[in-house]
Amino acid sequence: MDNIIDRMHPISCMDQAQALELTARLRTEGVVVYELDGSMVRDAVTFLAAARERLPLDPPSTNDRPNWDAFSDSLFGGIDLQGEATASTSFVVMWTHVENMLEGGLPDLLQVVSVFEQVSRQLRSPVDDEPRRSLSLVLVGEGRNFPRVSDS
Repeated sequence: MDNIIDRMHPISCMDQAQALELTARLRTEGVVVYELDGSMVRDAVTFLAAARERLPLDPPSTNDRPNWDAFSDSLFGGIDLQGEATASTSFVVMWTHVENMLEGGLPDLLQVVSVFEQVSRQLRSPVDDEPRRSLSLVLVGEGRNFPRVSDS
């Protein structure tokens, strides 16, 4: 039987009610899971504040103003460093309450998704002898935009 991480896309959406079960399954498979609480995230500034608290960023981000290139570099460096420290190759960010971004923060949400797609591509295409790593972002929320995911 294949691992659930092997079937995951770099970016996906799911219903809030299923998030705990998925998180537990991923951790059972040895995936490093970061939980980003989006209950207070409404825009780029509040997203970056939450990311500084919950995600591995190297170098650490200290700028309160959105600088997506710096965030991308920092996220890549943090995941890469965590991979070296833990020997893990699979990482998932479970971002909850993403529906909050749909009320005025949609352009920022799209920018965050773009950064995660870019970093995921970079990690899957290592240079030299670096191991391949996978990074997935799961947008977790409530409402019609966040469907229940089948177990097939």
